Amino acid sequence: ASQVSISITYKAGKVHLKVSDNGNGMDPQTPEYGSGMSNIRRRAEEIGATLVFDTAPGKGTRWHLTCKT
Repeated sequence: ASQVSISITYKAGKVHLKVSDNGNGMDPQTPEYGSGMSNIRRRAEEIGATLVFDTAPGKGTRWHLTCKT
């Protein structure tokens, strides 16, 4: 990726973390390589957060984590 955007906001008792990039993206239907995405999912689950991924080949990757405070 040549660009990465990160935003953190707080609204109505929730923290919102959004991360997006313009990288290669990935096919969400194929097995994951490496441990990055699975680590993010596991850690979100551990703190009771909601995590949404949006990615596709050639379209970069975006994810949004929402956690109650």
